[in-house]
Amino acid sequence: MSTGISTGRTICWTKAATAFLFLVAPFLVPSAQSAKSQRDSDIQPENCQACHSPGYFSSGHDDSEPAGCLACHEITGPIEDLDHLPMKPSSDLTCRGCHDEWSSSGHPEAAAGNCTNCHDPHEDRKRATRRLSRDESKTCLKCHEETDDAIYSHTVVKRGNCSVCHDVHGASTQGLLMGGTTTAACAACHLSLSQQEPDEEWPIGADQCDKCHDPHGTSNPFLLIKPQEELCKDCHEPLEPVKVPHAATRLGRCSSCHPQHGAEHSSDLSSLDDIAPVCFACHSDDVSRRNIVHQPLTEGKCTDCHDPHGSDQQHSLHKPLNETCYTCHEDMDRRQSETGHGVVEADGCTLCHDPHGSANETLLRLPTMNLCITCHRGFDDGYHVVKNTAGGSHPMGKPTQNPLIPEEWLECTSCHDPHGSDNPYLWYKARSARDLCIECHERNFGSP
Repeated sequence: MSTGISTGRTICWTKAATAFLFLVAPFLVPSAQSAKSQRDSDIQPENCQACHSPGYFSSGHDDSEPAGCLACHEITGPIEDLDHLPMKPSSDLTCRGCHDEWSSSGHPEAAAGNCTNCHDPHEDRKRATRRLSRDESKTCLKCHEETDDAIYSHTVVKRGNCSVCHDVHGASTQGLLMGGTTTAACAACHLSLSQQEPDEEWPIGADQCDKCHDPHGTSNPFLLIKPQEELCKDCHEPLEPVKVPHAATRLGRCSSCHPQHGAEHSSDLSSLDDIAPVCFACHSDDVSRRNIVHQPLTEGKCTDCHDPHGSDQQHSLHKPLNETCYTCHEDMDRRQSETGHGVVEADGCTLCHDPHGSANETLLRLPTMNLCITCHRGFDDGYHVVKNTAGGSHPMGKPTQNPLIPEEWLECTSCHDPHGSDNPYLWYKARSARDLCIECHERNFGSP
């Protein structure tokens, strides 16, 4: 009897214990999920700092958000058994979870998801921008060759600011250029380019700045890929060699005259009605402080006389000096005259005339009588006029007026034609001294 009672009690206690354990066990033995949650709650920046230096948490990366370190890292086992928290599978997916705006990048490293090849997510923002693993230029030079032989370096390259021109995350164009085109990238700093309206046939108009310039560095000024003269010849036919080349042409400085990026006028200077502003950029003193300016110059027609690239004639004239003058001043061509003025043929028109401008009438280099006596010394006193008469001298210069042209003073050219004549001594009309005198003193001689 007692045995039955004992057995019954044992069964009752067993059932009671099972029920108790079933109800209480969840609270006594933590589940795997609750253990993970507990571990996750322990992985916060303040806990990580126990091992990691403060620099890991001053980068501005969102380490202080609730997700904390676990936004990128995951726990793969008991914390006490882990030397570090590994990244979640694929850093690409991890980074793009927040930075999805860069998902279409044309940069090979970014497209492949190798973000940490360039970026250190813990880098101190005070030491490097955008949490790069090293300075910007050094980061880029891990893969891209450096232009060590460049004498002239692009300013942004010299400063290591590759991202001024290149958008390594968002661009999908060739070269990952800001703005999507070469011209747009260049015009971001070179504002004058954006204000020009170049012909589409020009490199800049065709979005080909790099056809002339190396954007990183080169051994030529202005970052040109070749010396300027050689570069221009790539598109423009070379000039024939001449004896007297224009200085700019000889030095290969085509851009001294021709706009290379665009301007208010065409690069074809022959199409300009007024080319003087181009010429005056260098030859500005040719007309300064001159009372009388040669008409072609006032009209901006410098190239009527000069070949802007050069010629076989002195001063780069199109033709020999006197022929150039006779193109307009045909009436001064006295080469067929019986009596020629020696200096005209020997030294040319410009011995007496300044072809650009002068303070004297008819563009003379000096006042008439002063000019003549530079060669005919001693003839300024008037004695040569009356050498065959008795005493005195013939008045000349101020205040003696020319009887034939009252508004002029009596000077050498009142009697002599300085260009040439069919009469002796370069007289205008007279065939003899008597004829010459009668022109003014007819009443003193009577009829011939």
